[in-house]
Formats: sequence, C-alpha cells, structure tokens
Amino acid sequence: MTNARFSVRVAVALLTPAAAQTLFLENLSKTFAYNAAAPLDVKETGVEKRAGATVHDLTYASPQGGRVPAAGDACRHRKVGDVPLQWRTLNVERGEPMRVGTKLAVVLVMLAATAAAQQQVDWEKVEIKAQPVAGGVYMLTGRGGNIGASVGEDGIVVVDDQYAPLAAKIQAALRSLSDKPVRFILNTHWHSDHTGGNADFSKLGTIVAQENVRKRLAAGGRTRFGAVEPAKPEALPIITFSERATIHLNGEDIRAIHFPHGHTDGDSVVFFTKSNVVHMGDDFFNGIFPFIDVDNGGSVQGMIANGEKILAELPDDVKIIPGHGPLAAKAELKAFIEMLRGTSGAVEAAMKQGKTLEQMKQERVLAAWDEKWGKGFLKTDDFTEILYASLTQQPAGYHNHGHAEERRAGN
Repeated sequence: MTNARFSVRVAVALLTPAAAQTLFLENLSKTFAYNAAAPLDVKETGVEKRAGATVHDLTYASPQGGRVPAAGDACRHRKVGDVPLQWRTLNVERGEPMRVGTKLAVVLVMLAATAAAQQQVDWEKVEIKAQPVAGGVYMLTGRGGNIGASVGEDGIVVVDDQYAPLAAKIQAALRSLSDKPVRFILNTHWHSDHTGGNADFSKLGTIVAQENVRKRLAAGGRTRFGAVEPAKPEALPIITFSERATIHLNGEDIRAIHFPHGHTDGDSVVFFTKSNVVHMGDDFFNGIFPFIDVDNGGSVQGMIANGEKILAELPDDVKIIPGHGPLAAKAELKAFIEMLRGTSGAVEAAMKQGKTLEQMKQERVLAAWDEKWGKGFLKTDDFTEILYASLTQQPAGYHNHGHAEERRAGN
C-alpha cells in the first residue's frame, strides 16, 4: 500500500498555531491508527482568522497502513493541563490516494475545565417562573428543559428538574405553590438539562424513570454536546420501569409511558389524566428544531412515529408541556410533526440523489423551514447534520452549541 496524501483543514480555537498543529497530529496518530514513528511530512499551505478561531490548511502524507477517516469520527483523549482536547470529522470527500486526495474538515475545540466552564453561566440571574396549565398542574421554566408539577393535598409530583445549580430555586418556586412535600420526581429522559437536579431532589422524594434512563445516567457516555460523566449514585432513579408506570396522587392517575427511539431510547411521556395535560419531554420541541440524540438510541423516524401516535390519542382541548418551548396545544404538536416529515424527507431525497452532507448544507435543502424553526439553539445546518446522522445511522459526533458548560453543571 502506497502512502496516501490528504488535504486537511483544521479549525483551531484558543491555541497557538504551533501548539494546535502539534496536538492535532498527536491525536491524528492515535485515532486514525497511524504509525506514530513514521514522519507525516506536514506542510501548512494557508492560515486565516474566522469567527475568532485560527483556521489552518495543512497537507500531510499518511504512513503505510493508515486508514481513511470517516465523517462523524470524534476524539477526546488528549489534555492540555486540565483542559480536554476535542475535535470532530465534519466531512470526507473520497478520492484516489496520491491523486485527487481526501478532503477532511476537522474542528479542534478546547473546552475549559469544569469550574471555569460553569462560570460562563450566571446561575444567579436565572429566574424560575411557574405557569398554571390546568387543574393542579403547572409548568416551570428557567434554563433547561420545561418542568411539570402536579400540586395538591397529597403532595407534589415533579417532572424533570433542570440543572443542579438551579435546584434550590426550583424548590423555592414549588414552595410558593404549595407547602406540601415533593413526593416523586419523574425523569422524561437522561439528559442533564432534565436530570441535573436529581441529586438535590432525591433528598425530598423518590426518583422514577424508564430503565434506560438509569442505565445511561449510571454509565455516562457521549452526546452531540460532548462527554457526559456518570451521575452520582444519589442522582439515579430508585424506581424504574420498562413500558409504563402510574403514580396515584392528588386525585390523578399520573401515567409515564415509554415511547422508544425518538429523542433517545429512554423517553417517557407523562399523562396527567384528570387535568388533561401531557408532558412530552424532548419528544416535542415547540417552535424550534429538536435535538435528536442519535448516539443514544434516538431517531427522526421514531420521533415522528411517537408524535403521530400521541397526537391521535389526545383530546382536542389538551394542554401540552413540551421539552422546550412555550406551552402548546394539538395544533403546535401537529405542526412539529409535519416539520419533521418535511425536513427528513428533504434530506432523504438529497441522499437518494447522491449528495453529500456538505452539499446539502451548501444548497440549503432545509431553507423552507429556516425562518420558522431555525431560531433555537440548533440552527438549520445543525439540524441537517442530525437528520443525516439519523437517516444514515452514523454517530452525530461532537459539537459545541454553547451548552457544554450547562451539561457539566448538571452532573
């Protein structure tokens, strides 16, 4: 096998050119299984400033036996002091070695240490607001996923609990609604913007979740936003279920039902049957593109199927608490499902035409949905990548959408 030559573009944040080049090549040797002893013959062909990052154009020759990297490859195993080094393969256009070459776009992101990252969010300025929904059910908003709460004479049932630094504020907001104790905490899924307060809330009540939520919290893992450390033992659900569980409190049958492979593989939708309210967790983002955790069992097909099934069963006057976004009714859920069908169909059609992910973004295949749905933390290009990953069943890889510090705070 002859040495293959590749053209490489590396976007480097917060590092000097020399350090960036050295660290990139060190990680390249490990992750792509190159022979570290072999020379890489690196040449820098250009450098520019872009969005606060230094972008390097490098060319190098891989040693004999090195594999061609694939889109979605990710790496997190180097540290500069206490700071982890992260990068992700964005796109690969394959060509003949030594002739056309392979173009590889890599983002190298240096994340701050946990304490420094948490300082980027001023938790003191986050306000927890409680909104009456129907009956004895409230929706609480702050920073992270929407919280549901059943408040009555028997006590309080909380659905999701946002981030750890907000736990005291959330508990204070609940006390403003009732002097009754928190009895149960239901987790709709495992992400830290919905479970970050578990350790604090476990001192007040019993945490309940679908069994995959406990498994993923206990093991930790990786999402599009980066690595997730295992949760503390006290943050783990005490009661788990496979398909469904019911809490009988406040005159309600509060039913948590597992809807698999939508947002993740452990999603539950919570039905407050007497109050005619549903908390859909992150199977429903109202008015914005959703995060679909392809790396942890989620899929756009599953999210569509779950939404259609729930929509068909709900009464017309139901109130819906989405995982993110304002309180909704059936019309908003229907619009969300139609958006998922349309956008996934557009990406699938482009795939059938043989277009690459990069071509889809350049051609803006989701332009028709950008104005209405692209105003959340996931932009249109981000959602194009998620849909492509879901439809091809490839890992979504690492991105920093500004939520890395929140994710850490939730652990």
